[in-house]
Amino acid sequence: TVRDSAGIEIVESTAPLLGEYAWTISEEPVLQIGEVEGEDPYLFADIGQRRPAQSKVLTLDDGRIIVCNGMDRTIRFFDETGVFIRQVGGQGEGPGEFGRIYACLSGNGGIVGSEGFRVTFFDQDGLLQKEVEIPRIRNQRPYVFGAFDDGSLLLAVRQASSDQEVGIHDVLTDAFVFSSEGVLSDRVLVWKDARRVQSATRGIRQAFSPEGQLISAGRQIFYGWPETFEIRVFDERGIPVRRIRRNGLPDPVTEEDRGWWASFETEFDRMRGREPNPSQRRAREENEEMMVFPDDHPFFDRLLVDRAGFLWVRRRHPRYDNSYEYSGVRFPFDLVWDVFDPSGRWITTLTPPNSLQIHDIGEDYILGVWKDEMDVEYVRMYDLDRGS
Repeated sequence: TVRDSAGIEIVESTAPLLGEYAWTISEEPVLQIGEVEGEDPYLFADIGQRRPAQSKVLTLDDGRIIVCNGMDRTIRFFDETGVFIRQVGGQGEGPGEFGRIYACLSGNGGIVGSEGFRVTFFDQDGLLQKEVEIPRIRNQRPYVFGAFDDGSLLLAVRQASSDQEVGIHDVLTDAFVFSSEGVLSDRVLVWKDARRVQSATRGIRQAFSPEGQLISAGRQIFYGWPETFEIRVFDERGIPVRRIRRNGLPDPVTEEDRGWWASFETEFDRMRGREPNPSQRRAREENEEMMVFPDDHPFFDRLLVDRAGFLWVRRRHPRYDNSYEYSGVRFPFDLVWDVFDPSGRWITTLTPPNSLQIHDIGEDYILGVWKDEMDVEYVRMYDLDRGS
């Protein structure tokens, strides 16, 4: 159903219009770039996302593939068959160099590389166009959450938190637009970013809590607080345009879930080959004592808009924790995505190949980062068939 509320279009879906899995993804990749041992251009490290909006793999209009390699801070160009062409950038403080690559985004007909307080604009051949310093906001470093078509960036910085009472608190974050000419806008949005549990002495992230999802695409901003299944769409000025909703009940947080959470960090250390020290064990025991669990799991944990303007929303898996992405360890379960067309209608549901971290989706492909059993990173492309 589609209705209007005070000039804002509200689109609600009860089931996927084309049915589940109406679109298909090839079982095997049609292209893989990367090697365990070999020539340097094909050896990747730190090309995964640390934050959902910080992609490091993308395609250009002519089919070339860009890989932003975090280890040596280079931007590498490959042709449509995966053959290395050239690289730019590198570690350093000079023109076109990076201290660290946070994200590589497509905007203004070229590539935008972000490294903390500076963004670097390249054309589609990797030629340096200009560099712009990102100003501090309230003496904090803002994070990049996406790029608009004209090369402007969507920035966000958390509001300063004062001493809070014991209990559960939502963290609020401000969003700004930073133009490619270096002009910072007034605040365009205030949004819930995270939920924390506060004791008399400290605060921690609530287990299984919703986490705000904010991205930009085209000339729009997409935001969702996954306590409900609603995605809010704004223009670049922060003016509401549409609300996208999908009916359904959340999954409850069970006793089994609580037990899993209590042992997760220890198990995660084992997966990384680490042994917690006594102070870490004590901190985890304190976390268990102070934790207040929510009643339900969040509906989703990631947003992505493809090249055709379709919104992809990843369902939150009950065993997913963002430690996987922050640490670079592969998640061992399949992740399901709901797809909505540009008008906000729920179209279909898809399950990409296990452990593929999606960075870019075109008309007929899905491009992302895949890890083998040794956590070696590769760039993989799969065919996407959207049916009729």
